[in-house]
Amino acid sequence: MTITYYRAVSTESISNFLKIIRHWHGSLAKSVWQEFLFWLFPYYVVCAVYRCVLPIIGWDDQFKKFVEILSTHQDMYIPLEFMLGFFVTTVIDRWRKSFQNIPYIESCAFAVSAALPGHGALEVSAAGMDTKLTARRTIIRYLVLSQILLFREFSVKVKKRFVDLRSLVDSKFLTENELTELSEELKTKRYDSYILPINWAFSILRTEKLNSNPQFMNAWNVINDWQVKLTLLRNGDFIPIPLAYPQAVFLAVRFYFLVCLFTRQHLDLSDHHAIDYFFPLLTSFQFIFIVGWMKVAEILLNPMGEDDDDFELNYVIDKNFYIGMTIVDSKDIELTENDEIPDKIGEDCLPFYRKDCEEDAIKNRALVGSTKNTMPNQGVMDKVEENSIQVVDDNWRDYNENHSDTSSILEGSQEDFADDLAA
Repeated sequence: MTITYYRAVSTESISNFLKIIRHWHGSLAKSVWQEFLFWLFPYYVVCAVYRCVLPIIGWDDQFKKFVEILSTHQDMYIPLEFMLGFFVTTVIDRWRKSFQNIPYIESCAFAVSAALPGHGALEVSAAGMDTKLTARRTIIRYLVLSQILLFREFSVKVKKRFVDLRSLVDSKFLTENELTELSEELKTKRYDSYILPINWAFSILRTEKLNSNPQFMNAWNVINDWQVKLTLLRNGDFIPIPLAYPQAVFLAVRFYFLVCLFTRQHLDLSDHHAIDYFFPLLTSFQFIFIVGWMKVAEILLNPMGEDDDDFELNYVIDKNFYIGMTIVDSKDIELTENDEIPDKIGEDCLPFYRKDCEEDAIKNRALVGSTKNTMPNQGVMDKVEENSIQVVDDNWRDYNENHSDTSSILEGSQEDFADDLAA
């Protein structure tokens, strides 16, 4: 379930903070509240021991010295912000690349429609089927099938939806004959099952014998790009960030706040008006921000999971299948004489906007260059002299050859150069 909030913050406003912070699913509060309570409980245990038990046995002074030593060295030996900042940047970069490599079907569908056009009697088989239309639909189905087979390997959501190959037959992504062939292939080939449907799609293109057709080559290329994106997604799942990196960061954050159980205790019990006498307010905010920052990395580390903001891969599958079939099923539109199409650029090409909303007109102003409406002082244009400073290429080269001392060139002024040219 991807949490969308852009509509609420479409316009800059002082209330945008409240519009964002009120959400629960995917929020900072939902990410950290359990760990915060888990940390707060031992904090009060240590607090109770220090205030009630240690003074009785006379160890309160030793505890204060211990806490002071920890406080002195805590931030020095645990570079928390430095480690966490680099890690979150790395995770977000991989998340962005994963998002960019999710393939969408539109380019493939348009290319296939251009390579295999036709609706009519010439393309009807003996069984009464439109062979070109069937070929286009089958190619789209094969491409979406390849996507499903790959997504099942690393997405829990897709795996729960398509538990086995039989579920693909029930969902009309596979036929019985294709299921038999795919099952036989999987018995002998253990790697990259998603490649087989793509190969089937290529075989349909090859049977049309359109190798010299530019539209055929375009369809071939976009399907190949589809396969490349799927492979990049697979590689991102096969080879994650080295395990030691997230281990070091997650351990550092939790160890830091483990030390805070002692260093953030209020030691001066005579000061009853201190802000942290009863509750560690500032430390709690630090915990929420730092651990929330870490939770961002934990959530984005595997965007194919079941977190609130993970990718909606099942929606991608459904959208690709529906949009792909819609594109390849679309018939050509024939223009009629009554169609109002401007035959020249002029008033007929001006855009349409609502007249009753002046605010829309202000917000949809045309984009122009930053200096378009700037009018500098006008003057008469005149051709410069051959040895003018504006003609610098050859003159600078000759000047450098006559002055071998580089330092003198750097120290010389533009007036000196002009004087040499005049001489």
